[in-house]
Amino acid sequence: MKQIYIQIFVIITIFIGCNNNSQTTNIEKNKQANIENDTKAGLNMIKQFYGQFYTKVDPDSENLKKKYVSERVLKRLDSLTSDGENLILDYDPFIKGQDYDANTIKKTLEISPLKNKNEYRVSFFLFGEKDEKRTYIDILSKKDKSGNFKIYSILNDEYLNFRSTHSANNISTKENYSITGDWKTDCTGSVASLNINGNTGFLEVISNQIYVELQEIKRYDFEKGIAYKLKNIPEDSGNFGATLPWKDYVNDKPIVYIKVVDDNTIKFYWYGFYNNKSKMRDITDCNFMQEVKKSKDNSVILKKCE
Repeated sequence: MKQIYIQIFVIITIFIGCNNNSQTTNIEKNKQANIENDTKAGLNMIKQFYGQFYTKVDPDSENLKKKYVSERVLKRLDSLTSDGENLILDYDPFIKGQDYDANTIKKTLEISPLKNKNEYRVSFFLFGEKDEKRTYIDILSKKDKSGNFKIYSILNDEYLNFRSTHSANNISTKENYSITGDWKTDCTGSVASLNINGNTGFLEVISNQIYVELQEIKRYDFEKGIAYKLKNIPEDSGNFGATLPWKDYVNDKPIVYIKVVDDNTIKFYWYGFYNNKSKMRDITDCNFMQEVKKSKDNSVILKKCE
């Protein structure tokens, strides 16, 4: 009789063990399935986001961005923005640049999961030019209250990774590179010129008409970039310049952006004067653009001259 009880006990123990193992296996399977479903949902959300905003010539309205970007990221972007124009972030953090070619991004866009849950790497070429390096954006996504995945942070952006203490009021503007000197498209034949002395500059916008002083407002160390605003109303602006609303142009909006290529080469971007009243850019062309053809990213290459 004792043997029978022992056998029954062993059978029950084995049955319970098998049942527990089966439940544990099901739980693990369900957990893995949920992870896989979340990964697919996150990938699809990011793909839709870039499809809506960067692979079309005319992106949808900014209101649509709320569908894909979390409130905390939107608030951080707002804190680094004034009147809708980026002053601290003089680049789009979702592409790490200011300009792009929609067709190139569409053809080269790649999105893949990273090691950690809900983290993804987005990569693409901005223009597809020779020797251009791929742009990499590392994104963390999370579900909102409605259960929809949204972009929660950009892990490899110093302002949007939410691990640093950067804000619109405490970001240093001093970096250790200088572009002091005279700059032209061609040191022997160029008419237009840019002179930089420390954190100020003097630019010939239109020959014999408009010459302006520049004031440095921000540096962007990730690409050795420098933004400049109009320092003051020019004392002598020629017959044409005299008709312009200079008081509306003196503000903190950047009118020039420069990327340092090397000690003797820079990329020059001319935005035009920002009009506080019209909220538009005026005089969006300058002498440098008339002397040489702009590149795909709307820059002009300048050389340092003696």
